[in-house]
Amino acid sequence: MTRYKVAVCTLGCKVNFYESEIMIGLLRKNNFEICNTNDACDAYIVNSCSVTSDTDRKVFKLIRRLHRTNPCAVICVTGCMAQLRPDDIAEMFDDAHLIIYGNENKIDIVYTYSIIRNKNLTNTKFVVSLYSKNK
Repeated sequence: MTRYKVAVCTLGCKVNFYESEIMIGLLRKNNFEICNTNDACDAYIVNSCSVTSDTDRKVFKLIRRLHRTNPCAVICVTGCMAQLRPDDIAEMFDDAHLIIYGNENKIDIVYTYSIIRNKNLTNTKFVVSLYSKNK
C-alpha cells in the first residue's frame, strides 16, 4: 500500500508547535509519511495563528502557495485562525480540497485523513468546517 504523504506547517506559539508534534506522532503511528512542505504531498496541515493581521496574511499566503503547488492535495487549516475566521478561509479557497478545524478538534485531523486515505477520497471536492464558536 502506498503511504499517504502529509506535511505539517506550523505558525504561531509554542502550543501550536507542541500540538503539531503530537499530530506528527499520530500520523506516523497511522502509517502516514511525513514530508516537507516543499514536497508534493497528498495533504497539508496548516496549524495557524491569528495574533496579528501580519500572521493572518502569512497563513493565507501559505495556503495559497500549497494549493498552487499541488491543487489536488487536501489542505487542513486548524488553530486560532481556523477558529476565528473559518468563513474567510472557506471563501478565499472555495476551489480547494479544504478542511477547517477549530482548536477543540485539532487532533481529530489524523482520523479524518485516515478516512480520506482508506476510502480513496483524495480526488473528491469537499469543504468541511468543524469548529466551535467562542462562548
